Amino acid sequence: MSRPDERASPACPRPVRFLLVLVLACAAPLARAQAPSCAWGSGVTLPGGDSRDLLITDDGGSGVIAIAWPVISGLMGPVYGNSLHFFHVLEQGRLDPNLPAEGVLIISAPDLPSHSEFAGARVLSDGVGGAYLLFRACNSTMAHARCYEVSQMRLLHLTAQGTIAPGWPALGVLLPPTFGLPDVHAVADIVPDGDAPVGTPRGVIAAWLDGSSFQSPPVNAQRFAPDGGTLWPGGLAGVEVLAGQTPRYSLRVAGDHAGGASVVATQRVSGSNTQLETRAGRVLADGSVPWGAAGKPVVTQPTYSVSAQALAMDDQGRSFVTLDLTSITSNPERFATQLLSAQGTRAWGLFGIELGSIGYNTSASGLATLSGFVSLHTDAAGSPRYQQQDGYGSAIWGDTSDGIPADWTTPPSGQLPLTTAEGHVVTVWQSREGPPNSGIRALELDEGGGIVPGWPATGVAVCDATPASHNLADAMISGGNLFVAFGSVEYSGVLPAIQRLSRAVLEARADLPAGAIELSTPAPNPARGAWLARLALREAGSVSLEAFDVAGRRVLAADLGVLPAGRHALAVPGGAELAPGVYRLRARSGNASAERMLVKVR
Repeated sequence: MSRPDERASPACPRPVRFLLVLVLACAAPLARAQAPSCAWGSGVTLPGGDSRDLLITDDGGSGVIAIAWPVISGLMGPVYGNSLHFFHVLEQGRLDPNLPAEGVLIISAPDLPSHSEFAGARVLSDGVGGAYLLFRACNSTMAHARCYEVSQMRLLHLTAQGTIAPGWPALGVLLPPTFGLPDVHAVADIVPDGDAPVGTPRGVIAAWLDGSSFQSPPVNAQRFAPDGGTLWPGGLAGVEVLAGQTPRYSLRVAGDHAGGASVVATQRVSGSNTQLETRAGRVLADGSVPWGAAGKPVVTQPTYSVSAQALAMDDQGRSFVTLDLTSITSNPERFATQLLSAQGTRAWGLFGIELGSIGYNTSASGLATLSGFVSLHTDAAGSPRYQQQDGYGSAIWGDTSDGIPADWTTPPSGQLPLTTAEGHVVTVWQSREGPPNSGIRALELDEGGGIVPGWPATGVAVCDATPASHNLADAMISGGNLFVAFGSVEYSGVLPAIQRLSRAVLEARADLPAGAIELSTPAPNPARGAWLARLALREAGSVSLEAFDVAGRRVLAADLGVLPAGRHALAVPGGAELAPGVYRLRARSGNASAERMLVKVR
């Protein structure tokens, strides 16, 4: 078998019965892709100083919400700054002029003196311009509050203006006490709730290790409504998805896209002081726990200590788990995967499927794509490797079970994998090479593991990511674009930034409206000053927007330019100058139009 990146992708792949989506007929081949180009020039910089890290999510359109915080080096690891800031980057590649230049201050040290160092853990879009933020609060100088001892994990819902959403506490919902582990996702995490109607914010699901019982912490979860209300039993204490059994050390959570989630916890084997095992739990949209509080075993490996590394769910309710197997005798460390059915049975056998060796102290990723289950691990030689498995666990990529090496960069660099709508994988990394292949780079792999035509063999550079001053902070795919966030290095004098790479490869677009044009509720609404028009196009085209008062007079006509297909959130020229009142908005593209109401207040 030839290496995937050495063979051309077939124009019409044969139907395969075990893919997540059954292909019954050969679809028309995708147009030849072109490598992405940087759409935001030299990137959008975030004012406020260097030495900052950040997380990003979409704004419900083609813009970006960013959460940034300071971070400096300390004797016991990173020391986080005393503030969190909210930024909104508009689709046009500029900061939202309605927000402070240095971002909206979310929280600062005086708000929480006992835990005055903050770091973002996860940020998720609410679909209408706001975001859910899970963050850590700790204190590197106070005993029993140090970041490596006990951390507070807090959950907030932020509006499109960066303010606390109505119904949420000013300092967020405090999850029960959690251990201070370097990997904040090991103790608590959040995933999106099921899809909400267009123009309506979606909720969020949180899961956490309840550290109030250190010796046998349960895994609890809660489904939060956009207004902060709890949708499952238990209130803020949540539903017990996995009962306390033995000491637990890490947690992974994945949403089922329908209001429920699965969790996998790594815990000590009963009767052992060193050996670890993994157990999985499931909670449905109504808060019921179908697998029982004892959960389901993920694998049975008597001679290994098993740690869960990543978890993903597909649209059939199956849970894909990647695992680190550490020998309790003298065998080398191994990498394995397992697939749990919707009922919690082990689809790939008692032992799971071993895919190869794994390097010491490395992490692994897992994705559920339309093409199969993709995993990423680092082998014993330090090379990241990708593998895709079908529903039966068969390895598809490469000549051996451990998949294809990420040899598009030398020496090896850690990879950040993302999935596209049609089942491709976009991998992003911070190159350790010198010019011309230095900086932050990206590459796309097709469903066969080959490099998508149009992409250079060494990937493309993310424009203006300075190798010595920027680090890869986060990345996402949204609305047919690849967004990459780079944090700034301490004392570099360089600001963190965000870049958008326009892509011609995402033809299967789940964000396209049913009609030619769709106009959502403007944000904010009611509005005091400027506001954003939120619309979606089925195909690229010129768009105009008009506003009519209650007497039917046209009081605003704005040309929004030629927009690509997909969802958009745009500042409207002259929109801020509209007098207080009620207006009918009409967006036009070609012969199609859509209308919404806007309320302006003083």
